[in-house]
Amino acid sequence: MEKLGFFPLSNIPRLLQSRLITMFTSIIVPAYNEEENLPVMIESLCNTLEGEGIAFEIIIVDDNSTDGTRQVAEKLSDEFNNILPVFRTPPNGFGRALKDGFKAAQGEIIIPVMADRSEDPVDVVRLIRQVESGYDIAFGSRFMKGSKLIDYPRTKLLTNRIFNTLLRIIFLIRENDLTNAFKAYRKHVITEIGVDSLKSNHFDITIELSLKSKALGFSVSEIPVAWLGRTKGHSKLKLLEMGPIYIKRMLDIFVWRLKK
Repeated sequence: MEKLGFFPLSNIPRLLQSRLITMFTSIIVPAYNEEENLPVMIESLCNTLEGEGIAFEIIIVDDNSTDGTRQVAEKLSDEFNNILPVFRTPPNGFGRALKDGFKAAQGEIIIPVMADRSEDPVDVVRLIRQVESGYDIAFGSRFMKGSKLIDYPRTKLLTNRIFNTLLRIIFLIRENDLTNAFKAYRKHVITEIGVDSLKSNHFDITIELSLKSKALGFSVSEIPVAWLGRTKGHSKLKLLEMGPIYIKRMLDIFVWRLKK
């Protein structure tokens, strides 16, 4: 069977075959104890991308889950030839999982997508289209005109807005959702930043990637996206634990930028 990357051409709707996407996309899904969300999330994402004629792979990075996430990832990999499971060894960490996903990614476009179904697959397509239009990176913003928030915790919202405003002032950046992991990168952006040079091991990797990509001068487009509150499982982001880590990472990057 003829394929584009891992994606069978025969699966692409006939009307879309005349405008095949030339940029193969890697979706990285870090997952810790997400056995309930993964099957629905992956099915919805696959259906949306296939419906748009997008060639893709999905890399599920199991971050040492203690539930059945590993078994779910293995089953999905058996069912779909464009799903690659990556099983990490301790220590855990969202940043560590994301870096392992970057190393496994083969796509020309790379997009982290949360396993908790907080992101709309339609927005994944919109980010891809922005990069295909010529940008190096497409930032997804949950806090600009046209974005949509459903069941976003008030304490988290207040903390997010204060910290993002601080980042914008200190680093003179226009984009307003630097802590959002939901961004599409051309692969050369990740290559130039250097996966092994990334110091973040937790959710602070979101600001490290955002700030370093801006400092290096890559072209950025910011578009509104939706955020949907999880219905199953528990959030892995602990504000009290992550607050000092975010501040330390911000200071580290400020010093890094001064040395550039």
